[in-house]
Amino acid sequence: MTAATLALAVPAFADNSTSTVIQTNSGNAATVDQTGSIAGANSTVDQSGANNEAFVTQSDDGSDFGGTAPPINESTIIQSGDGNTANLTQDTSTLQLLSSSYIEQIGDDNNASVTQYDDAQDSTITQVSDLNTANVTQGDQTLALTDESYGNTSSILQGGLGGHFAEVSQSGLQNESTIEQFGEGNTIYVAQLGEFNISFASQDGTDQYAEI
Repeated sequence: MTAATLALAVPAFADNSTSTVIQTNSGNAATVDQTGSIAGANSTVDQSGANNEAFVTQSDDGSDFGGTAPPINESTIIQSGDGNTANLTQDTSTLQLLSSSYIEQIGDDNNASVTQYDDAQDSTITQVSDLNTANVTQGDQTLALTDESYGNTSSILQGGLGGHFAEVSQSGLQNESTIEQFGEGNTIYVAQLGEFNISFASQDGTDQYAEI
């Protein structure tokens, strides 16, 4: 409750920033740092169990597009079980378009990290087994200054017996990546550098490796 109170008590630097943190049982930690424009940022963290951690940092370019744009950053992190960690950073640049990221960890000892540069990035990570790791980077911090790395979509589902590793890097325009990992101990790397690329990978076995 102390961590939740601190997260809610930190003042945003502009209007319409919203944060909701709910923590149950013991040892949970949540850090939410929002730097929103007038259009604002929106973040929800819901943790149950013990020793969960969630870090959310949101920022945008400081314009509300005449008051007609939706919230520029949206983030939802839901963790159940023990020892989960989720780290999410969102940064919107140049245009006033929506970014959205959703992380849900149901098993134990999972780790998920999402970094989004530029606008209109969308990432979904779902981990329903134990000991999974997923890293997603969308956009390029330098290209974001000229709005040349926006509109990427990434979806990761990790299930089965767990122990999977997935890493996605999207630095171009409007690329799409989908990863499904079942079985146990599978690894996949995806890098999309150009424009309008589509990638789908599914692993259902043990200790499989793929690189795209």
